[in-house]
Amino acid sequence: MDKKKIVLAVLAVVSFLIWVRAVIVFSKVKKGVRIGKTIATVSAQAPRYSRKTVYQDWKRDPFSLERMLDAQGVGLELVGIMYDEKTCHALINEDVVRIGDTIEGNKVIDIQKDKVILNDGQKNFELRLQE
Repeated sequence: MDKKKIVLAVLAVVSFLIWVRAVIVFSKVKKGVRIGKTIATVSAQAPRYSRKTVYQDWKRDPFSLERMLDAQGVGLELVGIMYDEKTCHALINEDVVRIGDTIEGNKVIDIQKDKVILNDGQKNFELRLQE
């Protein structure tokens, strides 16, 4: 029984000494550390940035529901398509558009017999004729 108590006491003392040493080492702020011939400095503070990034830098508000609705074609209604092999025209809302035209910020990519493919600047979406 005495042998077990001695082993437990020694383990407790060693654990305490390791814990104290770790607290001392990690709580100090080192001004300069020599690594070979160079001296590296370590800072305890996180770097501060001069300004925060705001959504104007991205040229759009990523949390704006308005832009998301436009991207899905809300507000755009495909009324009709005039299609032949040479030229294609589509009637969207009250505007006649061709391939390459822009309507409400969306570029017309392709006009097919039953749908128009538009691009909102980031991804393509399509408007289909209502049957």
